[in-house]
Amino acid sequence: MFLDDQNDMHNMLADKQINDPAHKQMLTDEYNERDADRRARIRELLARGELQQAQDFHDAAYLFQHGETADDYLVAHVLAIDAVIRGDSTSKWIAAATLDRYLQLTGKPQVFGTQYPFDPSVARKSDGTENTFQGRTQEPFNDQFVPDALRLDFCVPGREQQKKNVETLNAGKYPAEAMVAPGCKR
Repeated sequence: MFLDDQNDMHNMLADKQINDPAHKQMLTDEYNERDADRRARIRELLARGELQQAQDFHDAAYLFQHGETADDYLVAHVLAIDAVIRGDSTSKWIAAATLDRYLQLTGKPQVFGTQYPFDPSVARKSDGTENTFQGRTQEPFNDQFVPDALRLDFCVPGREQQKKNVETLNAGKYPAEAMVAPGCKR
């Protein structure tokens, strides 16, 4: 399910380049339906106690992180923390990211700075088409709540790197390696 989710996410990002709005919406609706089915399946596995290994919880956290509701993000956060407790240090970043998503969706500022929300009013190329990366911000963001040392413990880059990430995104590029702290994997 995790690999299917990752493939769907990759394909959905590629589909954003499609110019036909109706076709784009159909693909998004199909993705959302498959995504909801995967989350329902994970809930069944959780209810039966069938998730056992740290990797199971890590993968499940990513599935819920692609959810649509605050509850999805909160479940993702709990799953990521469980993965960390079970020894998966690569789940530290997703634990921080899911908390930030949950906070932002509930109207509170993120605290780690993992989210770069999209502002469509700013994200236009000179020819009028949308650029996936431009128009990004970290707001709302309480950047003083978590010090950089704690961010690094969760594999989140420090504030200076995050500011550079916003600049890179708004220049139309994705700063892939810089989205996590040096020496960390997600």
